[in-house]
Amino acid sequence: SSDHRTEVARPILVYRTSRDYSVVDQTRLERVGNDSGLQDEEETIVSPSRRNVHVQGLIQPGERLFRFLLEDNGLKQAVVQRVVEACHGQWRIHVSALTVLAKYIQNNNKQLKEQRTLERPSAFMTNFLSDLMGKDASDNSLKSCRGALAVPLSFIGYMQEEVYNKLVAQLMKLVFMKTRHKGREIEQWDLNVLLEQIIKEEVELLRSNLSIEETMTISLTLCLIFTVTRLAEQFSATLINQTENEITLEAVKLKKLSRIIVLKIKEALDQRIYPVRWWKAWYYNRDNDLNPTTGHLQNTSKLNRINSPDSLSKGIRSLMQKAGIARGFTVTSVRSATITKLINTQYSIK
Repeated sequence: SSDHRTEVARPILVYRTSRDYSVVDQTRLERVGNDSGLQDEEETIVSPSRRNVHVQGLIQPGERLFRFLLEDNGLKQAVVQRVVEACHGQWRIHVSALTVLAKYIQNNNKQLKEQRTLERPSAFMTNFLSDLMGKDASDNSLKSCRGALAVPLSFIGYMQEEVYNKLVAQLMKLVFMKTRHKGREIEQWDLNVLLEQIIKEEVELLRSNLSIEETMTISLTLCLIFTVTRLAEQFSATLINQTENEITLEAVKLKKLSRIIVLKIKEALDQRIYPVRWWKAWYYNRDNDLNPTTGHLQNTSKLNRINSPDSLSKGIRSLMQKAGIARGFTVTSVRSATITKLINTQYSIK
């Protein structure tokens, strides 16, 4: 395959520490397992819409549990709603896992309010996870439930050492060892398969055969590759500046310590996969009165339905499948591919 090279702008922290990378061949796409029944985080990014939380029948048991614990802890409903919306891509996974917890509480004849006054939260967490293990829950499901349970407990005042207890860590030790082992044996794909498809799409772009939505999807895919970011971070992005050869976005980094990052998308040697060129091809044709900020940047017309992270994810996966990449590979695997390529070329991603 041909050698595609471009300047990849590493996300720049607000104190402007940065490094440029060159993307070269031999990057692989990593398959993300779905045996938990919970989809990959990038495919389930959702910003929950405002709703009447009094209509309890319209929300899942996990969401009802989450809201109850926070409201019973003294937070107003409007504040809880803001907390929910700030969860971004993690929300649906939390709700699915907390629904499992809500059923466990119900089946053991416990009251939701009891979760606020646990004398030994580590014992409760251990019993809950052990119950799931006895029901042959998948390793990924166990990890999701363990993480989702820790969130509301930490929100309602339990100490860090109570939530992330050594007893729970010991119980989950084998689970984490097994999933790490599986990760090393995952099938991989060459990133050039996707880049070659985008080159084919460039011919259609020159012939004006691509819709503005299709062009935007390709532009977004290239932004994910060349900034090594997550779809959730691109969805939260705001356009700060654009010049002839560079685009500057500001986004919120959602993993670990949340912080504002600045993404600079720069000129590429191969014009066919030049992110700025693809950006201009759709952005300058969008409605001028659309606000280029969080949740609205990746949209083309005020008359169309506002793109959600789910719809953007589906567009990218459609492009991947068009390239011949198996359906089991998710949008997150595009980022994994770029990181793997950087590591293979001895660049640090720290």
